[in-house]
Amino acid sequence: MSTRHQRKPKRHGGGPLAAVFAVVFIAVLAALAFKGRLSYIVPAVYAGVSIVTFIAYGFDKIAAEKGEWRTPESTLHFLDLAGGWPGGLAAQRLLRHKSSKSSFQGVFWTTVALNGGLLAWGMSAQGPMLLKFLLGAA
Repeated sequence: MSTRHQRKPKRHGGGPLAAVFAVVFIAVLAALAFKGRLSYIVPAVYAGVSIVTFIAYGFDKIAAEKGEWRTPESTLHFLDLAGGWPGGLAAQRLLRHKSSKSSFQGVFWTTVALNGGLLAWGMSAQGPMLLKFLLGAA
């Protein structure tokens, strides 16, 4: 009988399912835009920023593996908050990057919640009115 302990591989929850969720989220935004409930700019911005965010996570993973200069976590979080969280989520699961670092995950899910709140507010009756007021006053 062997006394060696074998390490269990780290589990990275979600995998491809997280990427599917990210695509479905953007597709729902596109459907809302098609129905006239949302500007077409919104799903376009989410898709574009998500692609940039996915690429940023990818470059950071490569840099980490090579021991080179890393993308600051604050940059990744800013991209997530700016609407790139679907791309960030897909990158975390598909590239297995930043998916098991609990401090990163805590801030990541906070940015997702804040972004969702801003999106919901923007879709409310008060959101566009206040935005027009602020832009008109600028």
